[in-house]
Amino acid sequence: AIRGFTDTVKITSSANHAMFECGNRAIVTRQMEGEFPKWRSFIPELPYSIEIPESLTRAIQRVEVTSDRSVLKVTFARESIKVESNGKDGQAKESLPTMSNLNGQEMPIGLFGRQVLEAIRGQNGVTCQLAAADKPLLFQPISKDFSVVYIVMPATLKW
Repeated sequence: AIRGFTDTVKITSSANHAMFECGNRAIVTRQMEGEFPKWRSFIPELPYSIEIPESLTRAIQRVEVTSDRSVLKVTFARESIKVESNGKDGQAKESLPTMSNLNGQEMPIGLFGRQVLEAIRGQNGVTCQLAAADKPLLFQPISKDFSVVYIVMPATLKW
């Protein structure tokens, strides 16, 4: 439920379309034909899992202040996440404690700060699953009540 939202949403569908009506607005979409793609098949095996601390949002926002570009260097380690930026206004670095099953090696990855913020926004408890610095990352809530999964592609690091 959305606070302050009292309108009723009417949902109708036909063989090829779905329509959502609320008040004087309507959204019409064409339904997919055929079989929905098995999106997990596009994601490689993700052997590593990292708990994302709630403080990561604020750390990204602080570090982005000095960045010329939107790509941040995020280094995942067994017991920490380090977020770094490098720009004409200086450098910024923050390290946050966490837990993961990384085997002692550090994994620096170039990530767009805004994409990570979108993936963890409003979630209480998020994990990040990954395989390598050049493979997609999967962010998902620990709670499976209403699970939205975000796939974030890594960016090229130019340091």
